[in-house]
Amino acid sequence: MSYPTPAEAGIIADAEKLMVDTMARYDPSHDAFHVQRVRKNALQLAHSLSAQPGARKPDLLTVELAALLHDVLDKKYVSADEAADPYGFFLPFFEAAGKKHGIDLIKDGRAQLIAKIVTNVSWSTEKKLRQAGLIEDWHRECVELHCVQDADRLDAIGAFARTSPLHTPASDPRHDDTAIQHFYDKLLHIREQLKTERGKQLAEKRHRLDGTPTQRSIDGPSVWVTCVRGKERQAVGELYDLFGQLASELWPDSSLTTGGASIAEDSDDDADSDIEKAIAKEVSSMKRPRKEQRFVVILSCKSPVDPVLLVTKHVGNVLEKGVTHTRYTQRLSPISATCSTNLQEMKTMLIRLLQPFLSADEEKVFSYKIELRTRNHNTLSRPQIVQELATCVPAQHKVNLEDPEVFILVEIFKSTCGMSIVRDYYRLQKFNVMEIAKTEEPGFKPNEGRISQVTKSKESVTKEGLNTIADV
Repeated sequence: MSYPTPAEAGIIADAEKLMVDTMARYDPSHDAFHVQRVRKNALQLAHSLSAQPGARKPDLLTVELAALLHDVLDKKYVSADEAADPYGFFLPFFEAAGKKHGIDLIKDGRAQLIAKIVTNVSWSTEKKLRQAGLIEDWHRECVELHCVQDADRLDAIGAFARTSPLHTPASDPRHDDTAIQHFYDKLLHIREQLKTERGKQLAEKRHRLDGTPTQRSIDGPSVWVTCVRGKERQAVGELYDLFGQLASELWPDSSLTTGGASIAEDSDDDADSDIEKAIAKEVSSMKRPRKEQRFVVILSCKSPVDPVLLVTKHVGNVLEKGVTHTRYTQRLSPISATCSTNLQEMKTMLIRLLQPFLSADEEKVFSYKIELRTRNHNTLSRPQIVQELATCVPAQHKVNLEDPEVFILVEIFKSTCGMSIVRDYYRLQKFNVMEIAKTEEPGFKPNEGRISQVTKSKESVTKEGLNTIADV
């Protein structure tokens, strides 16, 4: 059986809840989003090791649980006694997991291994052990430790930002513990301490020639937006205003901001006052090299914003009132979680998303469809993706391609996969606000829209009665 089994998925969900609840009071440098990125990278590294001939295959459950729990007992936020005994702290969790899910991590030794990884994952801990000559064979040979360590350090490469700490002279005994020294070590020397080959490859991609880190790739809950080509900045600007207002209505008790993005304003007002300038700007835009004319933009969502609720609320308003409040936005794709475009990681993520959705009404049997859209990706075939993901859905729920109750949205952009679970996808015109607006225009003829033409472009894949319709 492929990883994770239903029992393993249950333990993972419980560990994730423990992590989120405990780390809610921590600062953003060690929050749940950091842990989720480490978890994703650790699994990616573990899968790469599993694919190497002759290499010892990591235990995926150990890797994932250690990644989820690795910062729960960070010394900056808990007492010295708690930080000194991870096994004792997590023992009630391990005991409950055995009773609830039937996997005895204590008896099979994985609980001790997870606690040992949590103790040794830190950059600072390894540095002190190395200086004291206390690095043992276990540190050199434990592949599960290496996966979590490398994942944590890869995230540090992307996450570290410049600050203005007070400088401590080199002669000061505290020099090695200052923020400047820590910044220097992590910024320039992480690549030298990575253990896995895949980790080293990823680290190279995250550094510029001068040694400084590059920007992080697509990550976390977000809304992927298809917009008019060449109008990406305007689309972001109009959606920031619109989504900011909607978020304030849906989550009134939260202090939500749009962040520090620099957004270009729409230039129509300038066009009225200076037509020649506007025309010149438009011509310049048309002459811009094609590679600069991106047509997908990503809007990240900060907690507690739920991208599915945000998008369905907006599209429902557009469908009801016929007003989009946007000019350049076409399709909105809510993304609840992301991972690398790797089948095992995709299956793990889908199981994680399905669990809370299905557990809300455990007696309910749903009809569903996997709605897949790919962009700039040719590594995995559509039939392969759909068939593998379908194995993650409990057998009592049935495929329905014509009128499903639940849609599993799978968006693949290059090497990143985003997923969400939604309802009313067809009724809401696949979240295409331009398509909805078109139906309100004079002279529009029913059954001529792109959504209604879905049956004209089909790709059927049969596996135990499973089919999927290609995007149009």
